[in-house]
Amino acid sequence: MTSLLYIITFAILVATETAFLALARRMGLLSHSRDVVHGGGVVFVAALLCWAAFTGWTQPLFMSGALMLAAVSFIDDFRSLGVTVRLVTQFAAVGLALAQMMPLPGLTWPLAALLAVVAVGAVNVYNFMDGIDGMAGGMTLITLSVLIAVNATTGFISMPLLVCMAMAAAVFCFCNFRTRALCFAGDVGSITSGFVVIYALGCLIAATGSWLWTAMMAVYGVDAVMTIGRRLIAGQNILRPHRMHLYQYLCNERGYRHLTVSAAYAGVQLVIDLGALAVAGTAAQYWYLAATVAALVVAYAVTIRKD
Repeated sequence: MTSLLYIITFAILVATETAFLALARRMGLLSHSRDVVHGGGVVFVAALLCWAAFTGWTQPLFMSGALMLAAVSFIDDFRSLGVTVRLVTQFAAVGLALAQMMPLPGLTWPLAALLAVVAVGAVNVYNFMDGIDGMAGGMTLITLSVLIAVNATTGFISMPLLVCMAMAAAVFCFCNFRTRALCFAGDVGSITSGFVVIYALGCLIAATGSWLWTAMMAVYGVDAVMTIGRRLIAGQNILRPHRMHLYQYLCNERGYRHLTVSAAYAGVQLVIDLGALAVAGTAAQYWYLAATVAALVVAYAVTIRKD
């Protein structure tokens, strides 16, 4: 894509978000807990469509999976489709993404099945980030920005895809990363953006043969895994909504502002990402990954302790 096409894409994304916010308010598509538009993450779908249209639909299987996932997620935002429908769609989308990435060295059917389960779990975990203002948009923008920097030297994926999605994240952040959010991402936004980010990370891991890059989701990933563990120990149904994530605890129990917590998460993740860039390809990369996860686990445990 040329600079002109990027400018056109950005204009389309701004127009799409503006039009959707106006239409959603007119139709009453608002969050039941706050007077905020639900589903503002449609801008990520618009970014995917712009990328595909301007680059010639170069990855049809991935794109088919992403659009199928976006459509089901958008419907589910306003009319519950049930767990079965969502999971079947998610596994189908992940399967198409894996097929798009083929052939991968050493990928056997059992390993592919395991990766599919992990990817679906990661997509759903990513979806939880829409829980407080600024979290989903901020973390997505940070991750995509670092992926763009890595892609500039490795060329592991279509650069326009990353740029278009990063522009969408910036537009969404303008509407969500503020004291009074104009919209939430909804499943259509958080699941679609999460699907693209996880697909990009998968392509990067496959291209480099290094799992170091999982560190790019370490902050929220550790939060999610530790929270799931706490809920299982407490005998809770992990498929039901909850408010036990560390960032929710910080906002609800500790009283920190949403944007403060979101900015802290994004800032810590950026520092971790920069460290990963520094050690990539060296003998220290897996020591760095292990140390990062260990430090985050300790930070989680210390912070979540009962007062």
